[in-house]
Amino acid sequence: MCLKRLNRIFAICLSLGCFLFMDSVAHSADVELDRPGLVYCIGRIEQVHKGSALIDLGDAQTLTADESVAVVRPTNGHYTPLGVIRIAETYPTFCRAYRSTYFEPKIGDVVMFVRQFSDLKPGGQHSIEFTKQQMIKKSGQNAYSTRRRTDVARALYDYEKNQPGWGRSRSDVVGYLNGASFAEGGEKQLKPLLNQLDMLRRHYRVGRNSLPAAGSAWVSVMSVLFGRTVVAQHESAQKIVVEDEQQFADEEKGPAIRDVQRAVRDELFDRSQEEQNLFSFIVATALEQSPKKFDLWLQQQVEQSQFPELADEDVVLDVVKAIVRKLREI
Repeated sequence: MCLKRLNRIFAICLSLGCFLFMDSVAHSADVELDRPGLVYCIGRIEQVHKGSALIDLGDAQTLTADESVAVVRPTNGHYTPLGVIRIAETYPTFCRAYRSTYFEPKIGDVVMFVRQFSDLKPGGQHSIEFTKQQMIKKSGQNAYSTRRRTDVARALYDYEKNQPGWGRSRSDVVGYLNGASFAEGGEKQLKPLLNQLDMLRRHYRVGRNSLPAAGSAWVSVMSVLFGRTVVAQHESAQKIVVEDEQQFADEEKGPAIRDVQRAVRDELFDRSQEEQNLFSFIVATALEQSPKKFDLWLQQQVEQSQFPELADEDVVLDVVKAIVRKLREI
């Protein structure tokens, strides 16, 4: 395949670069490879003070200090990833993040992270550990957290009630443990975003290296939304044999990520940036995967994105097909 060299380079970059911090965990012998079993934790930024965000996710949602969480902004009916921010300190149902040097958080931005179900404690044990933790931290003295005692009770109840069902689920995403802003099934309003995140995760899971085509912001947020099993599955799917630099020099290069992005930008200049990011990812994936029934495959990918309505725009899909044909000739 013309992208053989490119695929290997992507694999090395992704494995040793963006996700290096996950690498040692991914190769652990006790990593379960059959399914991710992920629990989403979703909240919102409620306040911003001097660039530091206050988020309605905390100890009750298993969040801890120094973790990184993904930030996504609702923009004109779709979602734009901003990147990740690191948590400075946590309280029962909220946390404070460090300032980001890459973007300015705003009130209403969506904040997300995932937990591997196999890493979660049973419901009763979680409540006991939470109570012990709060006694040690004495965070109940904080006036802001005191007003949130109802949120604490709800979060602990949701955890204990839903945890058995999470364990029985055979889905990749088994459930949700959300902050107050997305309580009681509030994640449903994020369905287009969740669909796209799941699509990106599925392609990475089976060894695809096309994620960088979606843009650096998507690479950044997905680094905390994959889950360790998906990272292990990606590594398992890779078949990288690097003998020497001459081996790379002897192979056909194929189009680079920047070529894919440029082609999409030039042909779909009238589409939004996020639509261009989506089609750049789809084109790069098509070049890497070479799906047999390309027309059907293309429609399915668009339907699984945050822009499912584009699956009915034949003119746009025809342009995407033409881009793939052109790049395959490089």
